[in-house]
Amino acid sequence: MERLPLISVIITVYERDKFIIQALNSVLNQTLDNDKYEVIVVGKLENRDIIESLMRERITFVENREKPIGLHIIDALRKANGYIISFLDDDDLFHKDKLEIVLDTFTKDKSLGFMSHPLHIINEEGDHDSLSNTGYERVYIDKNVSTRKRDFLKAWAQGREARYTSSTVSILKDILIDSIEFLRQVNSSPDSFYPFASYKSKYNMLYSEKNLGDYRLSITSLSKNISGEENFLQHKRIYTYNFCLDYLNYRQMLKDTDLENFIEGASIFHKIYYNIFSNDKIDKRCKITIMDMIRWLTGFHDYPMRHWYVKFYPFISKMPWTVREQFIRRSYERHRKEYSYLVEKVSGLRKIQ
Repeated sequence: MERLPLISVIITVYERDKFIIQALNSVLNQTLDNDKYEVIVVGKLENRDIIESLMRERITFVENREKPIGLHIIDALRKANGYIISFLDDDDLFHKDKLEIVLDTFTKDKSLGFMSHPLHIINEEGDHDSLSNTGYERVYIDKNVSTRKRDFLKAWAQGREARYTSSTVSILKDILIDSIEFLRQVNSSPDSFYPFASYKSKYNMLYSEKNLGDYRLSITSLSKNISGEENFLQHKRIYTYNFCLDYLNYRQMLKDTDLENFIEGASIFHKIYYNIFSNDKIDKRCKITIMDMIRWLTGFHDYPMRHWYVKFYPFISKMPWTVREQFIRRSYERHRKEYSYLVEKVSGLRKIQ
């Protein structure tokens, strides 16, 4: 007898009531028969109207006021009946045929454990750039061939531009359960955890070339807050600290795998970045050691630096706060410029003033 529902959609909410209804509607209005998937909303919601709306749609709401996102996911997994888990952030959208394509892909390939895809870009008003994030290469990671690491790093390299966020991920529930102790420790980067856990598993991975959703450009997104220089700094302090801890967790998870060199480089980078932005007492777990400095300067063959000047970040992290402030100010302006450029591409919107 066929197991139903086949897919559990987990929507994580971050008190962005402005967008949650749109996100829900994009999931409820799928071409896939609604008896083949269920919807679970997890997080903190204060708006009673939204909570009542969830109940009318027979959506499971799991309240969680904990800060670490990993604990949200674990609570939702306890309610999930599907063997495939598809994630969605509360400000992003599914395209109407996403779940049908996901189910068809997993059904045809029994060795598949993870699937991701690019996202179109929309702005806060929902204006859509249908040409955004197209032209990305399909990457299939077969665990039984020698090119598996090379293929993974290839997909990782195009991830920033393709917007491989949590909203692109569909993954076997079994993979998440197998790595649940590491998931429990995830603070802010589940979109990194999912591919790492999948790579560690026996299952193959697919990065599709098809856009199956929308990524909302928001000036107050979780990854960078550019609504003001002070907001940017405060957000970066929390963000870099959480990422430092997350990547130390991933470093332990991927120990003795062929991604060990890559994750070591990534974890040291996040240590360094945290030290640049922190003006308070440094968590001893994230202190930069002499060995970290040596390893960073000698380089990691699997973790290439995006720009030549990143090699000197450890020295910046050791500078007095007044010097680091200048670095932070330039970083803030660069983020604003990048955001402004993307916004301008979406329906010709005007730049940030």
